[in-house]
Amino acid sequence: MFSEKRNPTWNVSCIDFDLEHVSTILKKHLVTPISTNFLQQQIGNNIDLITALHVVEHIPFDNLLIFFQNMRKALNPHGYLLLTTPNYLSPLAKFFDYHLVFPPVHQTILSVPG
Repeated sequence: MFSEKRNPTWNVSCIDFDLEHVSTILKKHLVTPISTNFLQQQIGNNIDLITALHVVEHIPFDNLLIFFQNMRKALNPHGYLLLTTPNYLSPLAKFFDYHLVFPPVHQTILSVPG
C-alpha cells in the first residue's frame, strides 16, 4: 500500500464492524484488520489520523454524537479526522434517480443547502 512505501514507520490499521471479507487483502499489505463496533467500543487513544470516507451517512442520526465522541477519544491531541460524505445537493446527485442517490443503507443525510 502507498502508506507503507512512503512512510515505512507507520502502523496502519483498518477498523470496521466486519472485516472478514477483506482481511486477507489487508494482511497482505501489512494492514492490521480490527473488526469492532466503533460506536460501542473505544478504538484507541493515540491515533494520528482517522479516515472515515463515506461512513457517517451509514450511521443512524441518533448515533452520530457517539461516533464523533469515540473518534475524538481515539485521536492523539494533534490528530486528524478526515471525513467525507456524499453531497446529495450536487448536480451529479440530482441527475441520478432518487433510489440510487438515497439507498436504504444511507441513514443520515448531511448535505446542507449552499
